[in-house]
Amino acid sequence: MDYYFYSPIKASLYIPSLPVTNVGKNVLKVSAEEDLPFFIFCNERFHNVCGTLKNDFVDRSVSRYSFNDGTLFIPRFTLDCSAKCTGVLSAKEHVYGQEYLINAHIDGFFKLTVTGFNESSTINVPIHAESIETLKRDGYLIVILKGESKFVAIYSLTPLVCEYAAVCADFEIDKTATFSFFYRGALDFIKREHYSLSGGFNKLGSNVVFDRRKALSLKTLAFVQAFFETARLSGDVSLFLHADLIAKKDSLLEFLGKIDHVIPPFLSDGAFALVSDRLRFARVSIQDGKICDIDMT
Repeated sequence: MDYYFYSPIKASLYIPSLPVTNVGKNVLKVSAEEDLPFFIFCNERFHNVCGTLKNDFVDRSVSRYSFNDGTLFIPRFTLDCSAKCTGVLSAKEHVYGQEYLINAHIDGFFKLTVTGFNESSTINVPIHAESIETLKRDGYLIVILKGESKFVAIYSLTPLVCEYAAVCADFEIDKTATFSFFYRGALDFIKREHYSLSGGFNKLGSNVVFDRRKALSLKTLAFVQAFFETARLSGDVSLFLHADLIAKKDSLLEFLGKIDHVIPPFLSDGAFALVSDRLRFARVSIQDGKICDIDMT
């Protein structure tokens, strides 16, 4: 039988009796007996993912979809903290005369605990943290963990609540907070999210930055993938749309809905697979080098 594998990060696939194969953002087709197990492993930072092809056992970290008269498997990797994370990172901070103790520690997973007077908050941390810093802004406590990437958590203090936590490529915090996220695909994207720290923690908006000249020079397949990736990040898709569609871009984004992964066409029909809690196929029509229509199935 035929099975398909897609991974949001580069990984290796092992199925007994078959050679180890690389798997990534291009769909991999495998023909194998249905009673065989499979193992997907990335590197020492992530837990391995496993299951059986006939679905009598599938790890909860694997999503399974019907795809091209077969089955598509997509792993969701979780961090393995046991290999590198040892010890405890700690700090103290005073806000409005109240002392807060901050500890990054291991309890099955890497966790961040903030403790104030008679209350505490614990969240999971999806990075290997090597250092800890704290900031105070407008009555908020901000905790920054740094390792191979940066993890930022923002706490309101009355009561103690984690308002925001994310791994980001970079951040700027002053009277507002801006977080930058880097994505690779048909284009390299930077998504920036902006939040207010005055009068409550509120999202002000977001924007997606990419090389517009490169976008216009992409060949059709990469151009369409760049469009779907921009839609996935809730960016401005106007650059990709024919003039007749630009005024309808908001309705178009609502029509596309939530997108977790964009899989390039695997068959000759040119359909892109859009993955969220379900799998949909999108076929795009091009006029004058721009997208003029999208058919969803």
